[in-house]
Amino acid sequence: MKAKILLAEDEKVQLEALKVMLDSRNFSLTGAKNGVEALTELRENFFDLLITDMKMPKMNGIELIKESRKIQPDLPVIIITGFADMELAMEALNLGAEGLFKKPPDREKLISKIKQCMDKRRLREALLQSAKMSSLGEWTVAITHELRNILGAIGIYGNILQKFSSSYPECQRCKEPSKVISGSIERADRTIDYLLNFSRPSGKKGIINLERFFDSILSLMDDKVKYQNIVIERKIGDMVIKGVEDSLNIIFLNLITNAIQAMDKGGSLRIFARQNSKIEIEVSDTGCGIPPDIQEKIFDIFFTTKKGGNGLGLALVKNEVEKIGGEILLTSEHGKGSTFTVRLPQ
Repeated sequence: MKAKILLAEDEKVQLEALKVMLDSRNFSLTGAKNGVEALTELRENFFDLLITDMKMPKMNGIELIKESRKIQPDLPVIIITGFADMELAMEALNLGAEGLFKKPPDREKLISKIKQCMDKRRLREALLQSAKMSSLGEWTVAITHELRNILGAIGIYGNILQKFSSSYPECQRCKEPSKVISGSIERADRTIDYLLNFSRPSGKKGIINLERFFDSILSLMDDKVKYQNIVIERKIGDMVIKGVEDSLNIIFLNLITNAIQAMDKGGSLRIFARQNSKIEIEVSDTGCGIPPDIQEKIFDIFFTTKKGGNGLGLALVKNEVEKIGGEILLTSEHGKGSTFTVRLPQ
């Protein structure tokens, strides 16, 4: 994935020269003719780095750096400026800019500085992710007892429904809902266990018939699928794999739930499986899709775009996939849908 760089530069020749230089080195450049245009880009898109001139019309580099901190506080900044702007440039360095170059910049030195900025940013994000994981462990322990109390109460009423459906003919309609309640509680209970054991090794592998496995998951969502007019297409066949069922439950229950939520006005849910050197299982939807600027973040813990979401679902999915030696890939087109591909070892 190319590092996304925003360049604020009012000199067209300089802008084009830098664009050629950086595009050829695995960087993706977005140009802005002044600070105001740069701020608009920052509000609408995610960037890995800001490179800015100092003297520009409408908003100078100092003002741009200050305003950019309000939008993306950790965004690294490199300054490219003329000799006459050095006083402003020194002020920018005091604001936390990572580097300073006089026009025209030395190509190799600039690229080296950009790579340093990217390495520092990746390290900072890794440390932040580690801190979040530690925090997750602390608060999940604190709330687990209460969650299990709630599930226990729901389970009691589910058992009552089961007994009534067995004893009274007029309550036969309660039989299937009571099974769904019971199955959902078991899955929720296992999910809590996995949250508590987020960093522990995965369980033992067993033989899993994928057709029956997905029958079980989709049966929990029958009502929602019918209500939202979602058509389900499956190409799985008689595939049998060796895997950790609890991990697969967490992975595909989350992916399928997300796909259904993305199609509140109807659509098509596709589940395809194939077996080559690896096992590949695709979950696709024809929903709203995921904007390109947030696709890299969707597996980050606590990152969410859903109102009331907690940002755990896809982070948990990625964690489970990696624990069983697999990988997960995303392809998505905003407005057309998304495909998550889970690749698992044989």
